[in-house]
Amino acid sequence: MKTLKTPPPCHRNDNASHGGFSLIEVTIALGIIAFALVAVVGLLPAGLNSQKQGSQQGRAAQVLNQVARSVQGVRMDTNATLRFLPPLSTVGVSAGTTADLGFYRDGTIAVSSPSGERLGAVRVALDNTLGIPNTLRAVVSVAWPASAQWGASEWTKSEGSMDTVLFINLPQ
Repeated sequence: MKTLKTPPPCHRNDNASHGGFSLIEVTIALGIIAFALVAVVGLLPAGLNSQKQGSQQGRAAQVLNQVARSVQGVRMDTNATLRFLPPLSTVGVSAGTTADLGFYRDGTIAVSSPSGERLGAVRVALDNTLGIPNTLRAVVSVAWPASAQWGASEWTKSEGSMDTVLFINLPQ
């Protein structure tokens, strides 16, 4: 007759080396990971806000450059009227005047754009206060966001602005 072998006992052998983590170690590790994730998620709004401001500032710099090039390319026609390069070619700006414009999502810089969402404001002021013949001073200022408006002497309701002053020698 054969004897049946009994299976080994299921209890833990204290002399044996077992690998793995205890439940307390795993719980502590999960707590540390959760704490780190909460900190990272807390930084997301600040990062998104910084990205938005950088985007707005970059767009405003492009607009300022575009308007400055238009002003620098000013010419006088046979009637002594100032003629600007685009985008100011359709805007009525002359010496001694100021133009308050907007810049729009569709790329236009104008008083208004029926097809575009306004992103910011542009102000172009031309004068000849220097007293130098055939010289024009242009102050170009760009502000964002769309709610920005020119007050008595500065931008109101703006998150930021950029300015440049140009001196232009007009051809005789």
